[in-house]
Amino acid sequence: MQTRSEFTGCAATGTPDTCPKCNATVPPAAQFCGACGTSLTRDSLRPSAAPAQPPPVPIRGAAGFGAPNDNQITVLVNQQAAFDVALTSVAALSVGAFKASLQSQAPPQNIRFRVVCKSFWRTGGIPVEYNGDIQISRVAPGQSLVQVLLKLNWSSVVPSLFLCALGLASLTYFLGGFGFFFYSILIGYGCWDTSVQYPAKLTRDFFAAMQKAESQPFGRN
Repeated sequence: MQTRSEFTGCAATGTPDTCPKCNATVPPAAQFCGACGTSLTRDSLRPSAAPAQPPPVPIRGAAGFGAPNDNQITVLVNQQAAFDVALTSVAALSVGAFKASLQSQAPPQNIRFRVVCKSFWRTGGIPVEYNGDIQISRVAPGQSLVQVLLKLNWSSVVPSLFLCALGLASLTYFLGGFGFFFYSILIGYGCWDTSVQYPAKLTRDFFAAMQKAESQPFGRN
């Protein structure tokens, strides 16, 4: 009597096949389908579909690692490697009117830094400070979550607000209600730009710097 291994090479390895009539899975060495009774021959047998592989873990965040996700990104390196790259990327924020400095670090979980912006057109030449906090956590083997929080230090903008108040009073005196309305819009836009847009820009620049740091280290564990 013929054995299942004579019908198909897959049976010799114990790989189950599929009945050609009812698509039921039949065990190795079976000569008949247990579901419909169909006789199994060499030509009729077909291997079962290979088990589906789990989808790859998506890379989230900004700066080319997927869809922007505000202030966090998942990178394909271990926690210490992510910390080292983040530490290097902080220094890369010192560009143009921005000057970044490290405040403290607790490897491999936390980095605190400060960014000072001094721009004649944006801040009237008065330094404006931002406090940054980076949290790095392990989410899976060889994967780390990097979260960045940047906040405006409002005490640093008091001199700028004082100058804005003087300008508002002056324009109101010379131009009346029109001057007050026009300059109030400028002040509101400046506050929004300084407290919202600048931190968002710095966060994007930080993630972009992580991509470039140390010859693209992502993907190594």
